Amino acid sequence: MANYRCSLKDVLSRSKGGRVARTAAYILRDRVQDERSGETYDYSHHRDKALFTGIYLPSNAPEWARDIESLVNAIERSENRKDSQLIQPMELSLAHEFTLEQNRWMMQDFIKENATRRGYAVIAAIHAPPKGGDERNIHAHLLISLRKINEHGFAETKKEQQDSYMKRSERTEALRQSWEKHLKHHLERHGFKKEAEEVSCKSLEDQGIDREAGIHIGPNASQMEKRGEKTELGDKNREIEARNRQREEIKAEHGKVAREINAAEKQLEAERQRDRDQRTKKETAAKVAQAKEEGRSDARREEAAPFKNAAHQATRAGDKALRVATGAADVTLKLADCACELLDCLVGSPAPKKYTAAELARDPAARRAYNAQMEAERGAKARRAGALEEIKKDIEANRDLNRHHMRHLNPADLQSIKDKGDAGLLEIIRDFEAERAKDSWHGQQRERDRGR
Repeated sequence: MANYRCSLKDVLSRSKGGRVARTAAYILRDRVQDERSGETYDYSHHRDKALFTGIYLPSNAPEWARDIESLVNAIERSENRKDSQLIQPMELSLAHEFTLEQNRWMMQDFIKENATRRGYAVIAAIHAPPKGGDERNIHAHLLISLRKINEHGFAETKKEQQDSYMKRSERTEALRQSWEKHLKHHLERHGFKKEAEEVSCKSLEDQGIDREAGIHIGPNASQMEKRGEKTELGDKNREIEARNRQREEIKAEHGKVAREINAAEKQLEAERQRDRDQRTKKETAAKVAQAKEEGRSDARREEAAPFKNAAHQATRAGDKALRVATGAADVTLKLADCACELLDCLVGSPAPKKYTAAELARDPAARRAYNAQMEAERGAKARRAGALEEIKKDIEANRDLNRHHMRHLNPADLQSIKDKGDAGLLEIIRDFEAERAKDSWHGQQRERDRGR
């Protein structure tokens, strides 16, 4: 599927050493001279070449703005302060399914809607995927002027940009939605309807997808990873990939258990149907026998009475046995449903992180996370104890087991129930009562020690 990314980078600032000429030369893979500093930046020999470069201007822009050196130096001259903000960088992920020409037209539509029709100049370049990297990573770099440009040059004020800064969250979201719209439109236009449906500017969580998003590590870290050097961002991405694999494994196990439960349900239903058929057959035979007996004389009926009573008792015994078997099957199904619900609750839950004593000593955030994990474990233990108490009451009162209580049991309890059935449940309750009796004895012993 097409990869969605619309990323607004930090505004290029003079106080942080930013140079429009240097940034433009880098994305264009070209040679640009900076009149302000007198330096010349040359990236024309960079190993990753630009597939396309261009300058996009409003219709009333002056002719000199179509020259890259004239444009970047005019941007620098329009800003006089030593802490001036110079230009807005942006990155867009293009469609790897498209040709270069199709991606260029899609990028141009986005630039027209969000920049040139509003009066801003844009320097653009399309880069091929880095060598040795993801072959789908074709992307575009945009440098958008912060001042509007017309036939007289750049505007004296940046009023609209100042207003946009006050509403930067809304402005960023509007740009992301605009890129989603153009990407969907061009994918559908070129016959990629399925890929278009999967494109979204929303986060994975907002889309209801149970998967962590990876982190964009940037060109420097990417080159270090290619050389076999591990980076902090690369390690985080590997941790995310491991957690996503764990989620997929749990989902697969959940699906396997669900299929087993469905098969068991079908088997139980087939057995019930056979029992119903046999009972109906017995009842029909009994009615036929009864009709025959009624047509005979009183003497014959008296002679056949013992046999009739025996058949009736056998039928009642069979019905009673069927009810007992059906009740046991219902309990088994409820236990299986509870186990399925618990597995469903566990999907996507990452394993608790283990902390060393050194980490807990120096990192307040680690201590807070550790305390939260301990509190969660104590809560789970308390819920399990309450659930076992309620399950015991249900068993003593010969009531159906409550699903709400079953979902508080831990995975080891559920596996024991799955393997051993009712015997496993009774074994868990006996262990729980023994543990509670032991805790009670220790509490009484502490009270006696205090009394002395």
